[in-house]
Amino acid sequence: GGGDRDADSPLLVGSVKANVGHLEAAAGVIGFIKVALALQHRLLPASLNCESPNEALAGHESSLRVVCATGPWPQ
Repeated sequence: GGGDRDADSPLLVGSVKANVGHLEAAAGVIGFIKVALALQHRLLPASLNCESPNEALAGHESSLRVVCATGPWPQ
């Protein structure tokens, strides 16, 4: 899990649920397509409507980060 990571290499979290809703089985396929496109374009897409992470994640800030802005894929 993300607990073993340091602040220089956090586990980045994203979601397609905000983009397409709850599609059950299709959500996995859409998630796979999103990752494939992100790798192709070497960009981490932002989570839709994310301005700041949920406060419940505050204790995990050093090892877990929600992607709130599109940026380059880490090397």
